[in-house]
Amino acid sequence: MADEFYPSAQARSIDVEVRTRGSIECFADAEKVSRVLNNLLKNAVAYADGGSTVVVSARREEALATDVGGNRGTESAFLVVEVENQGREISPEHLQAIFEKFYREDGARSTQGGGAGLGLAIAHEIARAHGGELTARSLEGRTTFALRIPA
Repeated sequence: MADEFYPSAQARSIDVEVRTRGSIECFADAEKVSRVLNNLLKNAVAYADGGSTVVVSARREEALATDVGGNRGTESAFLVVEVENQGREISPEHLQAIFEKFYREDGARSTQGGGAGLGLAIAHEIARAHGGELTARSLEGRTTFALRIPA
């Protein structure tokens, strides 16, 4: 999928680097997960500083669940895909609302002819429908969106 963004990234002198670690197989709706990743990559390239690098990383995370009493429970695995870019930071206030329908941040990450503000809301719902989550953090100009779904 990262290759699909090569032309738009190249036009802005942006590199897209893909890093994987370990087995990254999961049972998911490939079309829906592709839609999430497409949205995250599109935004990352669009809002990255020219000449910077967008990093896409994928890994499998093993988690051990414990019950209320602290007893060892069942093991579960998650697919974690992170998309990170260097650009203007998203404020904490905007991060709280970024997954709401029709939300568009004024200034830093809005575009001249931008979309309707539905992409991240839809991506968030797709992650939840898979029993996972989509989160965002932004610090010192590095913004990372993380998709975490059960493998």
